[in-house]
Amino acid sequence: MLLRNGDPEGKALEKNKEELLALMKQGGVTHKGRVPQEELMKAYFEAGIWAYPTGFYEISCQPKGELVFTKKGMKKIENVAVGDMVLTHKGRFMPVISTIKKKHYGKIISLKRKKDAFSSRFTPEHEILTINANKRSDCSLFRIYSRTEKKRGWIKSGELTPQKDWLLTPKNVYGNLKRIKINDYVEGLQKDREMISRNLNNTRLKPMSNTFNITNDNCWLLGYFCAEGCVSNAKSRSSSKLNWQSRIAFASHLREHKSRTKVNLFFKRRGLNVKTKKASENGCIQDVYSSIYAHFLKNIIGTGKEKRIPDFIWECSLENQRSFIEGMMDGDGCFYKNTNTKSYTTISPHLAYGLRQLLANTGILTSMYFDKERKSYYLSWQDNTQNSHTASIDFGDVIGTRLIEKVENDFNDYVYDIEVAEDHSYVTQNTIVHNCITGMLAQACGTIPVVSDYAALKETVQFGIKLDPSDLANNFVPAVLEMFKTDFDRGKMMKWAREKYDINELAKEWNRYFEL
Repeated sequence: MLLRNGDPEGKALEKNKEELLALMKQGGVTHKGRVPQEELMKAYFEAGIWAYPTGFYEISCQPKGELVFTKKGMKKIENVAVGDMVLTHKGRFMPVISTIKKKHYGKIISLKRKKDAFSSRFTPEHEILTINANKRSDCSLFRIYSRTEKKRGWIKSGELTPQKDWLLTPKNVYGNLKRIKINDYVEGLQKDREMISRNLNNTRLKPMSNTFNITNDNCWLLGYFCAEGCVSNAKSRSSSKLNWQSRIAFASHLREHKSRTKVNLFFKRRGLNVKTKKASENGCIQDVYSSIYAHFLKNIIGTGKEKRIPDFIWECSLENQRSFIEGMMDGDGCFYKNTNTKSYTTISPHLAYGLRQLLANTGILTSMYFDKERKSYYLSWQDNTQNSHTASIDFGDVIGTRLIEKVENDFNDYVYDIEVAEDHSYVTQNTIVHNCITGMLAQACGTIPVVSDYAALKETVQFGIKLDPSDLANNFVPAVLEMFKTDFDRGKMMKWAREKYDINELAKEWNRYFEL
């Protein structure tokens, strides 16, 4: 049981068999063969044996290239840094407090959800939040599922079952943000009370308000810029040199009078003129010249395929977010009356996953497709999803879709993981997964790790016995037995783990989980 991975031939187990089995029989510890790690830990705790003898799968990670949902768009997991704010299973953004990189030789599990364009990859031990949804007994022809949860919990990716387990997307907790300051997003501005300018001494540059109010109209404009807006340089009249990026342009169809009117009103209220010109037989361009707003829009949203949802939108109310979605749809959205279906197309993965999350907040999980030739993302959905035949189910705080595909492949490369403050979870693409915390929890609770450098991370396991991974067959069991017999400064270890990772509450949850 303890040496299945480190000692495939069982030599060390045979060598110490009698002594080991005698210890395992005392006080409730029984030999169960290969059992889940949680059950093994519970048996040791109940027996009063405060050690942690295990292969210690701390490598619950993902290969490079997997996308993590951050407050500023999607990031490849290998590029996530300490301080980044990531979405968690509680529907809020929490900071990353450590990152992990480790070589993994073994299996990689690829999971694909219903409605997803891509699979997500995990090591087999990576835990994923799942729900078992009851299949109704009256469904003879269709897959009809009840919205009543059968069971919710964290399950290792290697133990998931297609068509049975439902993977989950969180609903973002709405905020009540009322206003932001433009100079928080644009550097180099001069400020006089509530007015800002590039140069307050230059009378040709008209100062403007530093406050950007979070209203439905303003959120619409930001959404519309995500779809149809761009920022470019404007040449100086006195030379060929380029000034600050100062031209803001919006493209629209000739029939889209309502959208052009909203753009005009937004900038007119700020004392800026909008020039409209015909760009093609059916298209128009609206130009606005403002270096401050050009930089503001570029910094909060970006350009081209790097466009993203402004980070403060996640702190806005439901009404504000709906107005933002409306602006995006007025730009690049479509509505098909015959099927009552809406769609949105973009080349930006940040906008695709971001819009998908905004709609999930309202109870809608879109289908996502990827066009390899055009390299664009296509989302489609229906507003009325409250029927039993839908491929997704709204469970209140999360939305679930069925796991439809699970593939196991060999892997030999680096894997990555992150640790997230308090919630200890994150969202990859739009799926909730756990972060890597096993070793921290063990030490914070006072359990003594007996580990090898092959599986245990030096960043998170700094106490206990460290073994040479090249000779596990001979030294693992003797080290475990010795740990049972010796004293250990458990208090020092627990103090370090709790202070460094601030997981007092998690330690309490650990104790409650095992009913101590």
